[in-house]
Amino acid sequence: VKLLTDTEVVPGAVSSLMDFWLPSSDESLNELRSDIETKLNESDTQYTILIDDLDRLEHQELFEVLRLIRITASFSNLQFVVTYDRHHIREMLKKSGIDNGDVFVKKIFNTEIVLPEMEPYVLPQMLLKELSRLLGEDSPIITDINDSILIKDEFGNYRLLDYLHNFRDIKRFAMAFAADIS
Repeated sequence: VKLLTDTEVVPGAVSSLMDFWLPSSDESLNELRSDIETKLNESDTQYTILIDDLDRLEHQELFEVLRLIRITASFSNLQFVVTYDRHHIREMLKKSGIDNGDVFVKKIFNTEIVLPEMEPYVLPQMLLKELSRLLGEDSPIITDINDSILIKDEFGNYRLLDYLHNFRDIKRFAMAFAADIS
């Protein structure tokens, strides 16, 4: 919490929370936990913690954040909304020595809302739109690469999807492509 005071968006917000939450003297962890629980119950406020892009963390960072969520999620009046790519989380947890990442994550999050995967035709369209934005709508390169982006294999799948799997991949590729072109 003390480190957060250097990066707070609303000046004084973290430090006032720190004064509210942190004990003034050395207390045991159980006493501290009990004090936090009591203060949360007294506050009569529901706190929602938003964590976006959990899947951008490296395996050790991810493991620590998941542990922190698991430990603090049991407090009353506290809830988490966390966004992540399940496949990436599973791979990062494997690197931390957890073979069944889905089971591990289900122990932490009691409710999961899974968004449907994008339809295959959406990603090539997104790539063309992103390249048009970066290179300009009237760029001759857009016309030249349009057919290449829409190439399908013998099963009718876009070849592009062998390499680009989501919007983040599209953004990265388009930025690198635009930088190389210029």
